[in-house]
Amino acid sequence: MHARDYVAYHSTSAPAIPGVPSSPAPVPVTAGDTIGVVCLCPGGPSSLDDVSRFLYDLYMDPARLDLGMGGFVRHLYARLMANLRASSVRERYEMIGGRSPLLQLAGEQSGALERHLNRAFTDGVDFRAYVAHRHGSPSFEDAAQRMQDDGVDRVVLLPMAPHYATARARSWIRYWETLERTGHIPVWPRTAIHEYAANPKLVQALSERIDQAMQRFPKSVRPDIHLLFTASGLPPSDRDRRCDPSCCLATRTVDHVMQHRDDDRGFSIAFQSEVGPALALAPSVSREADRLVEEGCRGVLLVPVSFVADRLETCVDLDIGLREHLSRAGVDHVEVTSGLNTHPLFIAALAEAVVSQCRLPDSLSRYRVQGDGAPADYPLAPLRDLMTEPVEDRSVLCPACSGNLRARAWGETAPQHMAPRPTPQPIPMTPVPTESSLGS
Repeated sequence: MHARDYVAYHSTSAPAIPGVPSSPAPVPVTAGDTIGVVCLCPGGPSSLDDVSRFLYDLYMDPARLDLGMGGFVRHLYARLMANLRASSVRERYEMIGGRSPLLQLAGEQSGALERHLNRAFTDGVDFRAYVAHRHGSPSFEDAAQRMQDDGVDRVVLLPMAPHYATARARSWIRYWETLERTGHIPVWPRTAIHEYAANPKLVQALSERIDQAMQRFPKSVRPDIHLLFTASGLPPSDRDRRCDPSCCLATRTVDHVMQHRDDDRGFSIAFQSEVGPALALAPSVSREADRLVEEGCRGVLLVPVSFVADRLETCVDLDIGLREHLSRAGVDHVEVTSGLNTHPLFIAALAEAVVSQCRLPDSLSRYRVQGDGAPADYPLAPLRDLMTEPVEDRSVLCPACSGNLRARAWGETAPQHMAPRPTPQPIPMTPVPTESSLGS
């Protein structure tokens, strides 16, 4: 589907799941089925010559930037902005090899996920994982064609982002639905996953990445290292008007990581913009970095929690741009954690999300917990049946909206005698100032 065509189909109405993200019903699976797991990714340019096309697609996406424009007017605006920004964005991609590392890493992640799922379910069910880039190749249509060729029977849409957001999980899922509705791709029995912000294996994988990065600091400095968690921030209008919960969910992930680590190390969370529109929630990473400098911080470890693979925003904006910013300000020790990429525990977390949304016969439900030091086994109930996690006394409030929207608690299902949950209502948010994020 051409970007101009999608603008006509896109709706800016309130999200289907306002306030508290959930997930649709699990898809029924029978013996002999082939389950297609579609790893929904943002995408990126495949070469320096592809940067203009990539930027054009970003500005044409109404989920990323709601301009209230028709297809033709938006086309002119997107073409103008792509031409204006192509040179500076191309220079940033040139620093990391001339293409987005996401394109290769997404393939490695989907391959690892497919192998993990088929080891866990060795009989009766065949899992096939496919990469689908919203703004890149292979596209959503490419993934659907491959699934049709492979004889897929059921589909699980898996956004490669742990925090539900209007411009990520919701946007990607609705784009898939639009392709189905307009006949661009076949229609399969399917389900989707909206968030896995509090999955224990995701939390432990992030903690292990922190431990690995800590080894790069001198021993004398390690006790004083401040953990600066960075999350992808959308403009406040998305959070308020569309009840976007991504800032709260990212904060919940950070909260779980710090509780898992159980130390009193200083930490904070800030927001950075992705390639495209340059507005992000406050506090921005540059503003938070300046605050740490003013407090005399000796060292900073940057920990991306929204991006599950190395990409431009981490490899350039953080590891080059923010590192230089802090170094010039007198912070001598700055490091960035590696992306989760194909960390075994992260792949296991993705597999749990997939399995939880498949209604499998008892004879096939033989999921085994894997991974060194992985959390204890727990039931993998459908995500919509999970309770929202309790808020602990030491829980961190979201710095963007001062809220504490809760994620789904893995393994804790609602008692069957309880009445069905009412449809959640939008949560009023307090507007905050918008800041320009470093590297945008």
